[in-house]
Amino acid sequence: MSKNDNLLYTELRGQLEGGIGQTLTVWKAGKEMNSFRTGGMHNFARKFFSWVFYSGKVQSYFLTRKANGQIPTYEEAAEIVTTYGRHFDAGKLVRKAQQPKDLDHKKPS
Repeated sequence: MSKNDNLLYTELRGQLEGGIGQTLTVWKAGKEMNSFRTGGMHNFARKFFSWVFYSGKVQSYFLTRKANGQIPTYEEAAEIVTTYGRHFDAGKLVRKAQQPKDLDHKKPS
């Protein structure tokens, strides 16, 4: 991923023991991220590993949003995605994604 000219920043953190992982990427333009996500090796990996994300006791969250000039910390990103992101429980959609109204990361009402 780091060789993609449209990718400005990427961070991957996780805990193998706890089964927790988070990927944060910042792109020049949203359409570039969508092209990457749905094409090439990433698309292959996404389909190949879907059994990991969508089976068993897995809780998955996904969110695409504008950075508005500020990249959130790992902790802020985790709070934003669990509060506003598309949420899957064992592969079943629980909640559709919402966009945060402001940057202070308050929970939706």
